[in-house]
Amino acid sequence: MAKATRTSRPSGKSPGQSGESRFTVFLDRDGVFNVNPRLGVRLYRNLKWLPGTREAFARLNQPHVQTSLATNQPWVGLLTATPGMMRRLHERFKAELEAYGGRLDHIEMAFAPPLIGNRRNKPRPGMLEDGAAAFASEGRFVDKRRAVMVGDKLKDAQAAAAFGIPAILLATTSDAASLEDSARRHNVPYAAIVPDLAAAVDLILSWA
Repeated sequence: MAKATRTSRPSGKSPGQSGESRFTVFLDRDGVFNVNPRLGVRLYRNLKWLPGTREAFARLNQPHVQTSLATNQPWVGLLTATPGMMRRLHERFKAELEAYGGRLDHIEMAFAPPLIGNRRNKPRPGMLEDGAAAFASEGRFVDKRRAVMVGDKLKDAQAAAAFGIPAILLATTSDAASLEDSARRHNVPYAAIVPDLAAAVDLILSWA
């Protein structure tokens, strides 16, 4: 598949380093791990996992890989959910990934309504910046040459580009041809379009 807006893949070892830094994987939630619902998920019982995603994510549980969720949850700003509801949902979400052998190191949620223009709402890069800052506070610095964003929408690739890293788009919510056409029309770069998270993990592990 031709990719007119394709970006280069992350490099391996960082120049000037005697060893390799951690490879950072930022991930969207809806459409990556679970079915992307029209009206959002406010309770864990309404979250429908996409087939194979928990098993695929578990393969990223390696010492040289760190992971951070970056998910728009505007329902809090729209007063149809509370921060507590979202935290409880993601506690169970994280525990479910761990039950399958996965390790989700960090979670960022953006609560502002979409029309506010908040720096944390994708397509803006605020959640990626804040996730990187959280890692840095623990001494785990994010090397943008060894990082990627995984999402299912153009706004995920836009946030990645604004942060300075490539994006892998999943053809789970929209088909690959639609994603490619939209990216070309809006001049949004991406590294690859793949069918699902399992294919994205295959690609990431070949880079990491």
